[in-house]
Amino acid sequence: MCTLIVSVGQYPSAPLLVAANRDELRQRPASPPHRWVGEDFVAPRDDQAGGTWLGLTKRGLFVAVTNRYPSDRHPDRESRGTLVLEALRASSAAALRAQLEPLTAERFNTFHLLYADAKDAFVTWNDGQEVHHKRLERGLHVITERSLGGDDEGRAPLVSRLWPTLKTESGVPSVPALQGLLSSPPPDGVLVDIPDLRYGTRSSLVLRVAPRLADSRWWWCEGRPDRNRWAERPDLIASLCEETALSET
Repeated sequence: MCTLIVSVGQYPSAPLLVAANRDELRQRPASPPHRWVGEDFVAPRDDQAGGTWLGLTKRGLFVAVTNRYPSDRHPDRESRGTLVLEALRASSAAALRAQLEPLTAERFNTFHLLYADAKDAFVTWNDGQEVHHKRLERGLHVITERSLGGDDEGRAPLVSRLWPTLKTESGVPSVPALQGLLSSPPPDGVLVDIPDLRYGTRSSLVLRVAPRLADSRWWWCEGRPDRNRWAERPDLIASLCEETALSET
């Protein structure tokens, strides 16, 4: 499971605003976000399968995946983290939408793939039978493992109800407010904790993608966001901008 909260085109200073929780088995190994060697993106790493669940490119393209529930699992299919890696190599959200057109339902287990930049936003999902594509219009979008016909009656309605009440800074939901939203405890909050399964929220992200990538900001929490410290990671944004700055000189 994961929760992706995405604001598209609502705020001029942050045309793409993301708040996200990753929910996973506690024992599944992972590395914090970093610039990948030989790649044009920053992303955490799933150390078990070698892929990732989200990332941001030097072109300002953000990509994230959730699984989809309920679904049949096919162990012979590729890891969904591979799909994210491939998506992060696209030049833009619009270009990625075209690249995904031939994707078949049999390659990966069911998923929702969100991808957006300052101009466009889309979601592509596999329901187990077909692959679907949808443009995300201006506004708030909440994607969980039960979205897009998956009978989400929990976190998505909760976020939609709370969003207008969040404290703002310069007209944009404040970082502390978004962090608090991601940390809101179960059963009525966004955070997931299932002790019997050793499963729950493992890391969290707040990301503001600005019209100019260098003005974007990334905050990360490794571990449960209600028990661990958040840290801004300007080094990640800087690593994406270094080569761009050199190419413009």
